[in-house]
Amino acid sequence: MKLDKINRIPNHKMMEVAETIARSYYGGHFSILSFTTEVKFAFGLINSRHQIDELVGYHDINDAITNAIQEAIITKNI
Repeated sequence: MKLDKINRIPNHKMMEVAETIARSYYGGHFSILSFTTEVKFAFGLINSRHQIDELVGYHDINDAITNAIQEAIITKNI
């Protein structure tokens, strides 16, 4: 089974929103993790393998960022 190509260039507007949320609620921090078959994105600093494993992997960085933004909106009540 062949995997789809991973899009590694984030959408400009999506990154602006992510940077604003990071500055406002996470001390300016976010993490982008790129693996062979997937990418992961999270607000804040990722400090352990356990935290990495908890993140959902995506083939498209924009999907990863969108999911993190939506989760932040829900959890931080933005």
